[in-house]
Amino acid sequence: MNYTKRLILRRIKTYINVSTLRYLLRHPRSLKDSFSIISSHTLIVTEAARCFTISPQMIHKFLTELYNSHPNLKEIIGKVSSTEGRLKVIGLEWVYLAVRALKPSIVLETGVSAGCSSAVILLALDRNKNGHLHSIDITDFLSNRKEVGWVIPQNLRVRWSLHIGKSTEVMQTLLPKLGQIDIFFHDSDHSYSNMISEFMMAYPYIRPGGLLLADDINRNRAFSDFCALVGVDRASKNKYFGVLRKPKYERDIYE
Repeated sequence: MNYTKRLILRRIKTYINVSTLRYLLRHPRSLKDSFSIISSHTLIVTEAARCFTISPQMIHKFLTELYNSHPNLKEIIGKVSSTEGRLKVIGLEWVYLAVRALKPSIVLETGVSAGCSSAVILLALDRNKNGHLHSIDITDFLSNRKEVGWVIPQNLRVRWSLHIGKSTEVMQTLLPKLGQIDIFFHDSDHSYSNMISEFMMAYPYIRPGGLLLADDINRNRAFSDFCALVGVDRASKNKYFGVLRKPKYERDIYE
């Protein structure tokens, strides 16, 4: 059995238990959606391996590592899957793979909320035994009165700094202090103006070969317009999660 088929079988075991399978057989439409999700996970292995120039086996190793990680994180991923859909989890997988593969020193993210993606980034940094995450959120507390980032395990917070304020305003002062970042991840206000502003501000500080990641890119054309502006093809075909790898040499987008 080839590697791709083995991967699909592992995905089926991960997402479809006996009771779920019975339900899917009674609801063909849901079954079709489930196989679409499995195909998406198979695609991420191919795309990530090409983007990071490592083997599909190593990508699968990282994904297995994620799902066999901290018990709290397994629960978090399960909650994200049940409340926001399986396709949302693919974004968490991309984030984890990016950090594990690039082994960054500095990661900057905008938008924290409960802290699911922050926790995944911090787990990857912890596995790398290197790096620091700077997160920006507009408030200290969520509408449910819980602290921003409340799901992040305490033992992972040693590599985390939280900055409170409007993302673009904080970035104006924070980016010059950081000097250079390896990965920028947008997951804050998904309006076109905010997304394109964050991309324009962060991109010059991303090191050559670094990454610009963005969630919910289906909301508008900001990500695709920015890719066209810098003349770089997106590394993933996923319509919800954007991956752009900065080339070693690029034209000046501010000319």
